[in-house]
Amino acid sequence: MNTFACLFPGQGSQYSGMGQHCYERYASVRRLYQLADEILGFKLAQLCFKGEIVELTRTSNTQPALLITSLAMFTVFIEEHNRLPDYAAGHSLGEFSALTAAGVLTLEDALRLVRRRGLIMEEGTTAPGAMYAVSGMTRAQIERLLAELPGSSGVKGVDISNDNSPEQVVLSGYADAAAEAAALLEDAGARTVMLNVSAPFHSRIMENAAAQFIEEARQYTYNRPAFPVISNVTAMPYAEGDDVAELLALQMARPVRWRESMQYLHSKGVQGMVEMGPKMVLTGLALKNNPSVHAFALDREADRQGFSDWLGQPDKPGMANAWVAGFVTCCLTEAVCTQNHNRNEEEYRTGVLAPYHQLMEIVNSYDQGKASGDPADASEALRLLKQILHAKKVPEYEQSISICAVLETSQKEVPI
Repeated sequence: MNTFACLFPGQGSQYSGMGQHCYERYASVRRLYQLADEILGFKLAQLCFKGEIVELTRTSNTQPALLITSLAMFTVFIEEHNRLPDYAAGHSLGEFSALTAAGVLTLEDALRLVRRRGLIMEEGTTAPGAMYAVSGMTRAQIERLLAELPGSSGVKGVDISNDNSPEQVVLSGYADAAAEAAALLEDAGARTVMLNVSAPFHSRIMENAAAQFIEEARQYTYNRPAFPVISNVTAMPYAEGDDVAELLALQMARPVRWRESMQYLHSKGVQGMVEMGPKMVLTGLALKNNPSVHAFALDREADRQGFSDWLGQPDKPGMANAWVAGFVTCCLTEAVCTQNHNRNEEEYRTGVLAPYHQLMEIVNSYDQGKASGDPADASEALRLLKQILHAKKVPEYEQSISICAVLETSQKEVPI
C-alpha cells in the first residue's frame, strides 16, 4: 500500500481564481463555500474567484480564503478516493487547514479562528513588514551574514522565519531591514525573492500578536486528529496531551521547521506528497527535500490524474472477511450516531430509514455468518452511509469528517 501525506499551503500561494475549478465541478464544494459565507458574513467565493489581488492578499482575507480553498480540495479528494492520508502537514496557515481536515477543529471554528488570527497579525505590526525567500546559500552562511547587520539582535533585526529545504530559507523583518538583508545576501551570491505577504510572519515582531492570539485560541475546542498532523513548532506530530492552542500561538513568532517536518515524514516511509491548495509551492519543496518522493499538486489537472494512477487500487482479493465485517459495522454506527437536521418526514423515510434498513441487512449477513467478505459490501455500506448523511442534511464538510472517522477506525482504504 502506498504511504502518502497531504500538504496544505500557507500565505503566498493565493491567486485570484483559486479553487474555482472545484467550485464549478462539485456540488459539495459549492455547499462548503455557502456554509463559509454564512459563518463569516461575506462572500468568500467571490473573494477567491474574482477578488482583486491586493484585497485577497490582506492577511485577514487571505487566511480564510486559503483555508476554504484547501478544504474544498480535500473534500473532493475524500469523495474521489475514500481514503485518509497517512500524515498531514501544513505550512504556517496551512497547519490550520491540516488540523481541520483531520477533525481537530470544526469548519466553523477554523474559519473564525483564522479570520481572527489574520486581524491580529494585521494589527500586530506598527510598521510595514516583508519576507524574502533566499536560495543558493546554506542556512549557516545566511546566519553569519545576518549577524553583520546593524541591530541584528534588537527589534530592527531580521529573523530566519522558514527553514523550507536545504536550498531555501525565508527571512522576516520590518520592510527596510528585510530589504537591506536581501541586498546583502544578493551581494554575497544568494538569490532573493520578495514574497506576496502583508506582514513579517514567524519573526520576533509577531510576539505581541502571538500573546494576543493565544487568548483567542484557548476559547476553542480541539478534538483528537483522525490522522497524524505535523506541528510547525516541533516538526513532530501533535501528541495526546499537547496544548494545541499554545503551539498554534507559538507558531506565529517562531520559524516554520518545514525541512525537519519533511525529514520526519521521510523517516516514516512516506512515499508520496499531495498538495491540497492553490499553486505548487509545497510540491516543489517536497522534491527539494527528497528528490525521490512522488509529489503532486491538486491545483494542476495532470497531477490529479497522476496521483490517482500512483495511488492505484487496493488489493481486493487480499481483504479479510473480518475487516469487511468491521467496516460495515462502523458505517452503521456512524449512521446511527450522526445527528439529524432534516425535519421533512417523507425525505427522512426515503433518504434515511430505507438505506438504514439496507445497511442493517448487510451487517446482519456478517453477524449470521452468511457473508464471505466481499469488498463490494464495504463499497455498498459506504454508499449507504453517504446517502444517510446527505438525507440528514449534515453539512458537507462534516460528512467528509464522518467518513474520515470511519476510515480511520477501519485502518484500511475502502475498495472502489
